[in-house]
Amino acid sequence: MKVSIVVLSALVIAMTAIAAGASDIDFGSYARSTAMGGAGLALIDDASTSSIVNPAAAAAVGTKFQFIFPSMDVHTRGATFNDVTDRTSELFSGDDDDAWKLLQDFGEQQTTINVGFVTGFAGAFGVTTEGEAQALITPSSTFSEWCRAGLPTTAAELQAAVTNNTITNAAMVNAINTALTDSTINGTDAADIANAFMGDTKIVGRFVYSLPAINLSKGFNTQGGKLWLGTRMRWLNSETHTWYVDQNDSTTDEIDIEATEDTTQNFEDSGLGADVGFIYQPKGALLQYGMVINNFLDAKLKGIDTPRMLSAGIATQPNDRWKFAADLVNINHAYDEDTKLRVGAELSVNKSLALRAGYSGDSFTYGVGIFGLNVAFSNDAPNMISRVLRF
Repeated sequence: MKVSIVVLSALVIAMTAIAAGASDIDFGSYARSTAMGGAGLALIDDASTSSIVNPAAAAAVGTKFQFIFPSMDVHTRGATFNDVTDRTSELFSGDDDDAWKLLQDFGEQQTTINVGFVTGFAGAFGVTTEGEAQALITPSSTFSEWCRAGLPTTAAELQAAVTNNTITNAAMVNAINTALTDSTINGTDAADIANAFMGDTKIVGRFVYSLPAINLSKGFNTQGGKLWLGTRMRWLNSETHTWYVDQNDSTTDEIDIEATEDTTQNFEDSGLGADVGFIYQPKGALLQYGMVINNFLDAKLKGIDTPRMLSAGIATQPNDRWKFAADLVNINHAYDEDTKLRVGAELSVNKSLALRAGYSGDSFTYGVGIFGLNVAFSNDAPNMISRVLRF
């Protein structure tokens, strides 16, 4: 008992340290695979975590109906998790003013923010509710420099930024010096300076949800072993919105920039998509093999890419305590991305505690399962293959 307490205490301390610098945090069912580097296509021990990765897993586990613990994940690129939580109220709100606040906060670098959710029931017939939201903040290099300079807007602030070399871009410096010949800013000056700053700076917000997603799976005996087949069918609904930065002409004595929604780049769409999965276990073998084809049936949503993607993996459980998994993800180079080798391991300390670690092809991942609650941390989490939005 004392050993378990010591291990758990050390783990909590380590998780706290990791979370402080992590940009990706997962809670719930998705977190198991994330903690194992994104691997697990061939795991067949837990329907609530395996079936959301491979739709054939529920039949392989043999579970008729199992609750999928609500899973929430936050993945960021460019910004940290703490940066994102500080601006939760502005994320995905659809308000122009909030879009401008996001640009001010995250304009120093390109930032992608993804939030995902899934819950429901796993089984040979399973039903889930899933949702994903994404904000892509793409500042121009000049806009980023303006943000790093502290967002100067008045004549005095702009002159000081040039004098102190916090703004060094030639086009920006020329626009500022030309405008500030008399140390003031009029409407034309502000527009010229703003145009030099803005470039093609924009925010793209996407939201996808399925109500519901249906999972069907079944097992078959073969001459050489056992084969399980499964499919996840989702009626997907999506929205895409785009905002660009623009100079507000109503202000004449300082730069006043706002985010304006481009309605020509807004899309609402829906369609049926489906993934298919396979798991095979030879007779007497310690290994089982898995394969998933994502977007086997393409929903063809406007503004969102959903190409077909092929991934395969192996897994083994040599004893009651250890599990190992390795996957080759995106074998066919969908999304113009390279194939990634993902590997992971899980150690069951006891019935209530599991430790996990892995490598996603880009970074190491870590996680824990405590009394059925899974948590994962990473500085560069893997794209879950069952998710629609990429980050």
